[in-house]
Amino acid sequence: MDSSRRHNPHEPAIVTAVCNMRPDDNEPTYRGYSLNTLVDHSTYEEVAYLLLYGRLPNAVEFEQFKTLLTASGDLPRELIDLLRNLPEKAHPLDVLRTAAAYLGAVDSEAGIEDTDAELRKAVRMIAKLPAAVAASFRITHHLDPVRPLRQLGYTRNFLTQISGYAPDDDAVQVLDAVFIVSADGEGDASSYSARVTASSLADVSSSITAAIGSLKGSLNGGGIGAVMRFLQSARESQQSGDAGALQGGALERIPGFFPSREGCADPKTQIIKRLSRRLGQRIGDSAWHRLCERIEEGSERSGFRPAASFYTGAIFLMLLIPDALAVSLIAAVRAAGWAAHCIEQRSLCRIINPSVVYCGPENLEYLPIARRNGRSQTAA
Repeated sequence: MDSSRRHNPHEPAIVTAVCNMRPDDNEPTYRGYSLNTLVDHSTYEEVAYLLLYGRLPNAVEFEQFKTLLTASGDLPRELIDLLRNLPEKAHPLDVLRTAAAYLGAVDSEAGIEDTDAELRKAVRMIAKLPAAVAASFRITHHLDPVRPLRQLGYTRNFLTQISGYAPDDDAVQVLDAVFIVSADGEGDASSYSARVTASSLADVSSSITAAIGSLKGSLNGGGIGAVMRFLQSARESQQSGDAGALQGGALERIPGFFPSREGCADPKTQIIKRLSRRLGQRIGDSAWHRLCERIEEGSERSGFRPAASFYTGAIFLMLLIPDALAVSLIAAVRAAGWAAHCIEQRSLCRIINPSVVYCGPENLEYLPIARRNGRSQTAA
């Protein structure tokens, strides 16, 4: 085999200035800023600006950006009608992917693909995707969608559009922090999907649509709803005195856990775990967090460790966010990171064509159809 076709293991697949999830000091960063610091002191809007433009905004820029986000959150009436006509049992990510593709097709700058236009399209996508998640959720529950209110911030608006009433301040603050942690995933499957699509110079909406599709599988983001359902089942078992669901030996069947041998710990897990503990203390009910800790303790004896999605599931349960909403919500807020990766990749003007190593049969004899007896052919 031609050695030139082999992948060079020392050559990085992606070079990026957007996010570093595994630095030497184990302190994940966005654009060089500590993710822990951003969670404690920033907002999702500010982090979205940082990811898109590569720097933190000043006060004037920040107010303009927040105003632009809220002003861009209204959905086209035609999209609302499209959401009403989708099957009620459609997967939430199928719904969101359809919405993203539609929004890209009808965007006022569709077909204009310079960097400034792509940034403006990205801002509109970041604003509209949570509204699409909320509208779809309400439609499936036979409720009318709620329009965003310009005086509310990004996260407060989303919770209002879901429930129809003003959310608790603690819920807004913790969920906003979860949004910050979820805003980018560095080189995860969804970000890589976005970059591969953008490397062909496809526009940002096409890249985001591809990234949403990659989240559907349970090995990527699609497992968070399964985490929530498992935690609900485990809590019911705990309350009934059946501890079997909490035994460490069954961790290979627990969503949100992975074997330690598959790599180092998810760098976001400790941040999300801290947020889960904080929320439980604030609302005066830490049962979901304690349940997660008990399961994690069992994992230490079995060679498994939790991903960030495990404690995110506990936070969503404390906030009464339905499990059917979880994965599409994470996808909506991940749009900021996806867009940043898309714009960075487009600037390189270099298509991503991964090395391929062929491992199939060779030198098979071709037989005319009349001589084929149905048995598999063997090499000559």
